[in-house]
Amino acid sequence: MKILKTLPTLLLVSLLATTSQAAGLFVEPLVTYEGSSKTEIDWPTPWQNSSGSVEGLGIGARLGMHAGDILLLAADVRYSKPQFKDSSNNIDTASNQYNYGLMVGAQTPFLGIRVFGTYILGGELNPDEDNSVDAKFTEGTGYRVGAGVHFAFVSVNLEYQDMKYNKTTLESVGPFAGPDLDYDLTNKSYILSVGFPFEF
Repeated sequence: MKILKTLPTLLLVSLLATTSQAAGLFVEPLVTYEGSSKTEIDWPTPWQNSSGSVEGLGIGARLGMHAGDILLLAADVRYSKPQFKDSSNNIDTASNQYNYGLMVGAQTPFLGIRVFGTYILGGELNPDEDNSVDAKFTEGTGYRVGAGVHFAFVSVNLEYQDMKYNKTTLESVGPFAGPDLDYDLTNKSYILSVGFPFEF
């Protein structure tokens, strides 16, 4: 995690050092699928800690700058509508999820190999009400690391994501509104994406 926090500074120095090379704008729309997810929630009494998953399709975009078509620094924004499952109350419902962060990466301009990491600055997971429980998870932080290949205007990427939502709001439990709680949801998953990178 500390390494990911220092990478943006290191990359910025590299970008400034390569101003003599071709530099410009980097844009990459994404179509994503989050799978192989494992979640854990520290629920309050009377519930016990639970496990589940967050899986489904989404979209995203990276917007930033490149140096020499090799180094990349970009904002990374994701939105998805995954299926949320949790064992605490047999919850199985649709949800809305978003997160945003800062991505640093490098790629080979000819062979098409790329590696990257994203420090996730914020995020939210909001499942629909199911079995009389409506909870929302906010203040999400974490990281993604991944690799991929790109050819022409298409890229295929695989990322590992590790996120923790540090605040839980029980919006309703049956007919009653619930409080804000300092209970965590952790989500570890793999994300497969197809991107359409453009460099100007």
